[in-house]
Amino acid sequence: MSASIPPDGLRLLKSTYLFTAHANANLYRHLQCLLDAFSHHDIPAIVLKGAALAELVYPNKGLRPMGDLDLLLNRHDLDRAELVVRELGYFPNSCYASPEWYRQSHHHLIPYVPADFSLSIELHQHIVPRAMWSSIPVADLWARARSAQVASRDTLVLSPEDQLLHTSLHVSSCDHFLGMLRSLYDIAFVVRTYAPDLNWSELNRRARLYGIEKNLYYVLWAAQSFVGAQIPATALVSLRDVFPRRPAEEFCLRWIIHRALFRGAYAMPAWIVEALIPELLGTAPSAVKFYRLTMFLSRNTAKWLIRQAVRRTRELGDDGRKMGF
Repeated sequence: MSASIPPDGLRLLKSTYLFTAHANANLYRHLQCLLDAFSHHDIPAIVLKGAALAELVYPNKGLRPMGDLDLLLNRHDLDRAELVVRELGYFPNSCYASPEWYRQSHHHLIPYVPADFSLSIELHQHIVPRAMWSSIPVADLWARARSAQVASRDTLVLSPEDQLLHTSLHVSSCDHFLGMLRSLYDIAFVVRTYAPDLNWSELNRRARLYGIEKNLYYVLWAAQSFVGAQIPATALVSLRDVFPRRPAEEFCLRWIIHRALFRGAYAMPAWIVEALIPELLGTAPSAVKFYRLTMFLSRNTAKWLIRQAVRRTRELGDDGRKMGF
């Protein structure tokens, strides 16, 4: 692939990697201090998202950019944890909302930042928005958490199956797939790292129990389709069979997901589109043509395609009105 990238592109990639590696080293120093302080005050914590994944599943911590530290805490420890964070010199960043709003309406407390604003610390009450708390008991996550060493400290992380559930929910429910290629790589590396131990049947069971089988299906499909995640075909089929098969809905969702994931690609330098994107999609000409087609369709063309999908679905016997058309 490097042969097709111009020298300026290679220099950009190198500088981006070095910047990420330096930023992550700073972030892990802060994480060490936090975990030491929490341990001293007997406050258990589960390290979430990038800080856990960069160290445990990526071949190099500098490959996974991140801007914050996410820690899941027991609700009864939140007040003590906030005092500890303040004692360490961090202060609440109320640019977006008040501390009261975060505590009452959000799944993590108000973000805390150091004096240089180089990162953000988010103390989570849960991993999902409040509307989903009743369907996904946080106690389940704690019961299945695993011991691990992150930032050279003994701590807890989510089980591999819960890592996939968390990432899938974050991609689909919180960020609506918008520019979330990085998270698809998270899934690919989680699957690659824990492949021998991943219990796909249990993952599917949890998704059905929590009512998030469609979220999980489309995120796993996207990870498999766009970054080559080694998702077993049986896992996708068993998830797909749980909810009704509606061709128009599936066509539209896949088109929208693709569009959302690559939303900024039309502004990328030509060498990225020509060299990197085909690597993500595979070398098949049809895959590259599909990428180019979906990225540059006009809004009117998109509406026409959706209408054609609904019409074709009705011809095949499915009721397009199930999608709200």
